[in-house]
Amino acid sequence: MAHKNYNYWMMFGASAADKAQGTVIVEGGGYTLLKAGFTEEWDASAYYGLTAEEAKDARLSHYFVDYTTKTPLDVGFIAGPMIIRDEAFLTEWRQTAIGWFYAKDLTSAERAVKLTKYEGPLQMATAGSVEGAFEALSAVRAVETDPDDIALQDYLLGLAANYLGKFPR
Repeated sequence: MAHKNYNYWMMFGASAADKAQGTVIVEGGGYTLLKAGFTEEWDASAYYGLTAEEAKDARLSHYFVDYTTKTPLDVGFIAGPMIIRDEAFLTEWRQTAIGWFYAKDLTSAERAVKLTKYEGPLQMATAGSVEGAFEALSAVRAVETDPDDIALQDYLLGLAANYLGKFPR
């Protein structure tokens, strides 16, 4: 299984036994970033495996860094790698949504209606907010009835939920 290849784990509500399996890198807000190999006793669905590069960026969460005394310049410098990661994720997320409709046999008017329905999530993604895009798409999904759109929404929500699990806000 792929999750066994990770050496870092983002956990919410990690137990003392979980923490004893490795080295705690940072903790805060109920989250723990742990360096450890995979342990079979863990519920891997509750923990998110990260690469070393992802772990380096994940430690920049406001749960782990006190940004309240930092200047805007400091924040931009410190959080820069995470912002770049977010932008790359959101670009791919947005392109998946838009590409879905361009791949369908829709007229221009039908495609415009579909894209308008996704205006909120797409705007949040363009603005750089993973959690905003997730919340806006969750609202669309709550009232969705089209099975084709449900498939896309569930896919995109799953991607965003996994991303937010690795990089908490």
